[in-house]
Amino acid sequence: MDAREIQLDDVKANYGEMLLSEFKRSVNKVTVSDLQTVAESQVTTRLFGKGCPHVVTPNWEASAIRCAEMLRPIDICVMPDGTIIVADAEAGLLMFNSQKCLINKVAGLQVRSVCYHPIYLCIVAAVPNEQKAKFYDRALTLKREQAIPHADPWLQIRCTEMGTLFCATYDAWTYSVHLHCCLDEKEWRTFAILQDSVQQFFGITLLPATNRRCQNLAKLLLVTDTGNMYEITVERLAGTVLKQMRPIKIEQLDLESSTSITTTDHESIVIVDNGIFYEISNKYKVIKSIGSVGSKAMVTGLAISDKVLYATICNRRCIASFNLKQ
Repeated sequence: MDAREIQLDDVKANYGEMLLSEFKRSVNKVTVSDLQTVAESQVTTRLFGKGCPHVVTPNWEASAIRCAEMLRPIDICVMPDGTIIVADAEAGLLMFNSQKCLINKVAGLQVRSVCYHPIYLCIVAAVPNEQKAKFYDRALTLKREQAIPHADPWLQIRCTEMGTLFCATYDAWTYSVHLHCCLDEKEWRTFAILQDSVQQFFGITLLPATNRRCQNLAKLLLVTDTGNMYEITVERLAGTVLKQMRPIKIEQLDLESSTSITTTDHESIVIVDNGIFYEISNKYKVIKSIGSVGSKAMVTGLAISDKVLYATICNRRCIASFNLKQ
């Protein structure tokens, strides 16, 4: 072994001793409180991801909305006066008053989604087998119809505060979600296709767009039953629709099967994952878990009115409700 090899070994040994010394100093700085904080964070993350903060909310079915006419509730919206509108894939369009009593209905429709139009002050019901959106007044009188994108067969339709309609459709052949917006009340533009992103169910909701470079249409949040979540900012420049899309990871929550999402009046988000309802901040951090209907409950639509969360449970033929004031 020559002098250079001996010198190199000395350098390696000194470097190793330095790293070990730095490691020991770092370990000595760690307090019991630090270790406890890290452990609690890890436990919380794992529990949220596995759905452990709530098992099943006791007696949630006691406050659920039920009626003989409700067969397959699949989407929901609430009008400004608290009137509840349910899209039922078999029964049609159902209207409930704020006391949760059925007061009107439109039968004979395979309605897959419903939303409130704040400009026309009417209800928009999406009927994919007719490839139409039907506009109803408060008396559920049909006022007009409009074509919608083809769906196979699952879709959701939503409307911004400015009256722009958005539609998300499901392609069962490619397991993909197609996002469309309606321009000038007559022309639909497909602005995004998410391949291999969903097995069967997904949910979209709308947030105010903040980017002011050109005319804003909306900011969308999309969740899928494969555990994906996307934030999509949509803008319009002349006849072109622009989008900025990014995947979202929620702090302290590993999504597994998210089927619906909505927003509150104080800009937070409510999401359901494996039958558990969570409130999320607009910075995508968990605020709290709201309740649970169990992982076998198929939650397909959410709406909020007067601090009450409503959720359509397709396979239980009911609407669950949770008080958000608690």
